[in-house]
Amino acid sequence: MSAPLDRTRNALADHDRALHGLFDALLGDLVPGDGSGANPPTARHPGAPSGVAPFNDPADLPLTEEMPLQGGVRHSWAAQRFKVLLFGIGGLQLAMPLLLMRGVSRLPPRLHRLPGGPVWLLGLTHRQGTTVTVADLGPLLGIGESCKAPRYLLVIGDGRVGVVCEHLEDTLLVDPGAVRWRRGPSRATWLAGVLSGSLCALLDADVISEAIRHG
Repeated sequence: MSAPLDRTRNALADHDRALHGLFDALLGDLVPGDGSGANPPTARHPGAPSGVAPFNDPADLPLTEEMPLQGGVRHSWAAQRFKVLLFGIGGLQLAMPLLLMRGVSRLPPRLHRLPGGPVWLLGLTHRQGTTVTVADLGPLLGIGESCKAPRYLLVIGDGRVGVVCEHLEDTLLVDPGAVRWRRGPSRATWLAGVLSGSLCALLDADVISEAIRHG
């Protein structure tokens, strides 16, 4: 009777290991592997705008033996402790700095669809007198997860773009020293870093906003 439970645990462990590998690759912090030559699973999404690197494509990123916890690319909003909003899409836990957000609201039951738009474009909605372009982070960034049951709208940038999520978790006060920051130039500029000791990706909302606007 324990076999199904064991399979579930193994699947979860495999999922976590794959996420660790993907985060390390995109941070430019790949640790030499075990020599097996196994690559993390790939799940590309068509329609990602140019200049936005797929979440699971570590090609052309620098390989380093190790990266200091305080190393990597820092942002002005991370000069001191900052608050983030934790939210979820599929099996991924993500975080976004509150300083880069314009608001959070329930996703309207209907969006104005735009025929012929990219796969990540869910449509348009109106919020406080402003037209907001609504995007699905999964296909936008190629992160291998789509928001199958979107419930909330996270408004970012100049207030005219937003992304959806399935659930909101909490707000968290983060010390800059507790983040594995993205190291140097990378095509995955939307990934600011990874919260240390977790599988939570810290997103750069400004980069994502620009990708939506110019996508």
